Amino acid sequence: MDILDKPHTYYSAQFKLEAINRVLVNHEAAYSVSLELGLKSQGMLINWIRSYKKKTGIMSLSRGKDDEPVNKELEKLKKENEELRHQNLKLTVENAFIKKLDALVQKRKNQPKQK
Repeated sequence: MDILDKPHTYYSAQFKLEAINRVLVNHEAAYSVSLELGLKSQGMLINWIRSYKKKTGIMSLSRGKDDEPVNKELEKLKKENEELRHQNLKLTVENAFIKKLDALVQKRKNQPKQK
């Protein structure tokens, strides 16, 4: 009953993400997580999960200025991810080139010498 007497509470994106992970990753019941965290209803958590799945990620949980550090961290992770993808593509191309070159060298070594 104390939960219902609380004034409107703002929940950060990090708080919401941790609650969602408890349900989706740890397979805890939404009802028990809601009670444990002191949410006014199980529906709040269900809505967060639905929004998280529909909008694919933490940005669906953000609401503005209070989540600025989360947004900055997310942008940093996106940039790092893009750089790693670029580096991975570059290394994949280099690896394919080296394999082709090695195959050509082996082919020449195995050919009989012509007079």
